[in-house]
Amino acid sequence: MKKTSRLAVFLLTFLLALLTINHPSNTITAHAVSRIDVNFTFKVVHGSWSDGTKADKVVNLWRYDNEDKVLTLNPSDIPSVGDMPDPGYSAGSWDGLPNTERTYGNESQNFTYTYTYAGSGPAPTVYAVTASNDGHGSASATPTSGEEGTTVTITATPDSGYLFKNWDVVSGGVTLSDANSNTTTFDIGSSDVEVKANFEEIPVGTYSVTVNHGTGDGSYPEGATVTITADEPSSQKLFDKWTSEDCVAFADASATTTTFVMPAKAVTVTATYKNKQVATRVNEAGLTAASLSAELRALGYTSVDKVQVALENALNVQTAEQKNNSFLFDAGLLISFDGGTNWVPVTTANVPAGGLKIVIPYPQAKDGTQTNGNDYTFSVAHLVGTTVGSVAAGTIETPAVTNTSDGIDTTFNGLSPVLVTWTRNLAPSSGEVASGGAETSSGAKETKVPVTAYYTFNNDVNQKISSAAKGSTVKIETSSFISFHKSVMEALAKRPDVSMEISFLDGEYKGNRMIVTIPAGTDVMSLVDKNGFVGFLYLAGKFGYTTAH
Repeated sequence: MKKTSRLAVFLLTFLLALLTINHPSNTITAHAVSRIDVNFTFKVVHGSWSDGTKADKVVNLWRYDNEDKVLTLNPSDIPSVGDMPDPGYSAGSWDGLPNTERTYGNESQNFTYTYTYAGSGPAPTVYAVTASNDGHGSASATPTSGEEGTTVTITATPDSGYLFKNWDVVSGGVTLSDANSNTTTFDIGSSDVEVKANFEEIPVGTYSVTVNHGTGDGSYPEGATVTITADEPSSQKLFDKWTSEDCVAFADASATTTTFVMPAKAVTVTATYKNKQVATRVNEAGLTAASLSAELRALGYTSVDKVQVALENALNVQTAEQKNNSFLFDAGLLISFDGGTNWVPVTTANVPAGGLKIVIPYPQAKDGTQTNGNDYTFSVAHLVGTTVGSVAAGTIETPAVTNTSDGIDTTFNGLSPVLVTWTRNLAPSSGEVASGGAETSSGAKETKVPVTAYYTFNNDVNQKISSAAKGSTVKIETSSFISFHKSVMEALAKRPDVSMEISFLDGEYKGNRMIVTIPAGTDVMSLVDKNGFVGFLYLAGKFGYTTAH
């Protein structure tokens, strides 16, 4: 239809609309005319159209909705492709093409078709790396080639009688991390690289310096001033001091960078570190299924009941009384690296090496009874909720505990739910303890002493056991007590790598001091009597003893 014909139709329609408005009785009804557009967008990827362009090509077909015009896409409207790929690509294919025999235009539509050239693009350029030397040593590079941005490590090794001096960049324009270090790195640029190791002859009368955990290694003449610098400590450590077994006189052993005068011999110096002042505290919160970690849920701990059963089994909690004397909670742990001024939540990233030393406030029984450190003995089970280092989620820990004035002192290796259980110390109503009013495993009656003193004694022993070095013997000497509470055996059971020597007095043996040793690895829990005590005379009968006057 010609343009003038379309204008005539539009004017006729407009006049009919006026007639309808001015003459309501007229049977002719006018309506609005709308345009129907059909758009075809053609795209090309990794190449160009045959005319050398890359821009999308759009073909538009249209008509008014009151026209009988037929809209058909012509084959010539489809762009020509297939002969102009980008470098590294070849002829590809369409993801589909429109039907040029189909009639379009019943409604406005948009179609998109893409031609993609095949291939993966140009291969990256690989540059060679050469590590040469001045003839007085050797040099190596790892890797010996790579693309732009590849990090290369170079190492120089001097011949006998020579020292490494420095690196020179012969070609490639790279920047070395430290040109004066025999092992250093650089990133490959946009060309081949050659670096050269230079060496120098060791002067007569020089001696080697080896620096552990720091810089300053090398050979120095007698009387030279040697400067050494300690490596940066980890996030949980602080530099402590410099040490040496070679009688080195440091200008300031407590400074991270210090000096000393080179003696007439080779020396080794070591930077030592200490733990930051770390403090941990517990925010107790009710344990809910929602607070269980994803790792625990994946292991089957999908409810609070399942967690509680697992922890109760770990502590052998069975009776109703034992369940009353227990407290399950979600340990929200906070940590401070500045002695308690600032606190942050504990995460898997900031758990200190060796675990989290924490103090749990003394809990309250389900019947409302408040516990304390003098009258109760506690046990703790801890379900690791999130894997931390080598400690996997799902691990149940039963760490040693110590009663303190602030609460139950113990150590965790991760984040998790915690169960605390306790038993009341057996003692007469007078406030004194005599092995629960019964006899010890040996049949001997125990000396009465104040309950606070007796349990302080047991707690001190527990602390010695938990802090003992591997393979050592924990030595206990007492003149007041002739038994241990079972908490000592629980602590010793967790340390099968240590033995224990007990030196004690007994009136029945005329005041002689008896010495008995519990060997490392003993099943110590089998030594506990029905009242929860282990008599020293019973141990002497089981393991033998020596006497001292």
